[in-house]
Amino acid sequence: AATVKASPLVGDFLDWVVRDAYRTFKETLAPALWTDYLTDCRGRDPAMPRWNESTIHRLRSSVYLILADAGYLDSIQTRTLQTVHIVEPVLRYLEQHDEHYVLRCLQVGP
Repeated sequence: AATVKASPLVGDFLDWVVRDAYRTFKETLAPALWTDYLTDCRGRDPAMPRWNESTIHRLRSSVYLILADAGYLDSIQTRTLQTVHIVEPVLRYLEQHDEHYVLRCLQVGP
């Protein structure tokens, strides 16, 4: 929740890309999805920075590691999608503090 609140880039990736992967019954989260997502972001916001390939790779690695740590992926090696259950106290906190964007981004699973 803290990562999504601090980084809309990660939040939108969860909301748009990971949600779509679950919705279309993908088993894994392909590395190319990150590159495609950044291209789409740049199309919506031409002022978005243009990063070199090594930065894009490091960002993808960091985001996929965050997703694995949070349980959305089984590991960064296989990138298999898993069902995530958000504990009730976290859900209540986010609801009570009107964190609708964070809630939407976190609740992407099947």
